[in-house]
Amino acid sequence: MSNLCKRREKPMNKRASGVLMHVSSLPGAYGIGCFGKEAKEFIDFLSDTGCTYWQVLPFTPTDAYNSPYASISAFAGNRNFIDLEQLRDEGLLTDDELREQMYANPYSAAFDFLELRRIPVLYRAFTRTDLSLIHISEPTRPLYIS
Repeated sequence: MSNLCKRREKPMNKRASGVLMHVSSLPGAYGIGCFGKEAKEFIDFLSDTGCTYWQVLPFTPTDAYNSPYASISAFAGNRNFIDLEQLRDEGLLTDDELREQMYANPYSAAFDFLELRRIPVLYRAFTRTDLSLIHISEPTRPLYIS
């Protein structure tokens, strides 16, 4: 008998629970929830309440209707989930630039607000990055299919 079959014979003697929630549903001062302190606090809350799992929706860029299921890429991350406070802590954004990104309601996912503001502030942070720390590998030989 295979190990898989043996494992199935054992009764489930430990219950587990969890929650399904997209990262964008976390409260966030900058128009959307992100992978910052709010996510860490939520994980701590889940742990404190005995939850075992946090099932998330895809982290990919969303489509025109903000759906993560119709992304242009299965591999790209959603830029809106980048923690702006972490960028400030690393010296890539100023406190004033961070204040400019604040959204009035931290309990609302403000996709229209983000569409206008997120790329310019991320670009500012990128221009302050020490590019010598970034390793870009040599392009691989193109694959030709005949």
